[in-house]
Amino acid sequence: MATAEAPGSHSVTSLSAADYAQAFNVERGRCFRMVDDVEGKPDRCPEPVTVSGSFKVGPKLYQVVSCNDHSEEPRKPSPL
Repeated sequence: MATAEAPGSHSVTSLSAADYAQAFNVERGRCFRMVDDVEGKPDRCPEPVTVSGSFKVGPKLYQVVSCNDHSEEPRKPSPL
């Protein structure tokens, strides 16, 4: 499985749909979850962000923002 990290990012590239379902990206003003693009490839969720919260991966806790569709995933979500 190939992974790539950019500064401030925990996203992955070249993964199957099953693998990237667990991927996320911490970028200010963008929903943290990955979705399928029009070609079925992973892409950042394009929906406007509505809540902020934290997301735990192993022992690390990340501050994230999400859209309405992904708002149940962050811990202790609060409206923006």
